[in-house]
Amino acid sequence: EYQKRLKAIKRCFSFLLKEFGFELVNDQVSRYGVTALYLSPAAGVEVCYQPRENGGILVDLIRLIKGEVPSYPDSSLNSSTLHTFDFRDLLYLRKNRFEEDPREKLKKNIPFSAEEAAILLKQYCNDVLLGDFSVFSQLEEIVKQRAKVLAEKYPTND
Repeated sequence: EYQKRLKAIKRCFSFLLKEFGFELVNDQVSRYGVTALYLSPAAGVEVCYQPRENGGILVDLIRLIKGEVPSYPDSSLNSSTLHTFDFRDLLYLRKNRFEEDPREKLKKNIPFSAEEAAILLKQYCNDVLLGDFSVFSQLEEIVKQRAKVLAEKYPTND
């Protein structure tokens, strides 16, 4: 099952190699699912299939730092600069640009298939794929606001 998922991801996201100059630098199958990491000189795209995450495809957009994938901040999200974002947040920002079906899936948090995710990535995230991260400041606000709401709703005793 997981090998078939990896094959589908590689097929659907092959446009990254052909059209955007990415390289598939890592693909792996584990008991948790499937991950494929694509890198260009400026950007990264991590595509995951994890049955526990609604059984859909997860896509992270990554701004590379000196050609490397930066680590995600462990704590103090507010004082950190974020370099990795779920492409669903970017799609949500741009939801008025596309038809109803993807908008419904975003609104209801319905997972995308590999084919759907690849098409949406190519059509609506190509600025990031080409190394233009200007939208990341808006995405950072969204993520930090979401984290703030969650922290207020579920306080920790740190």
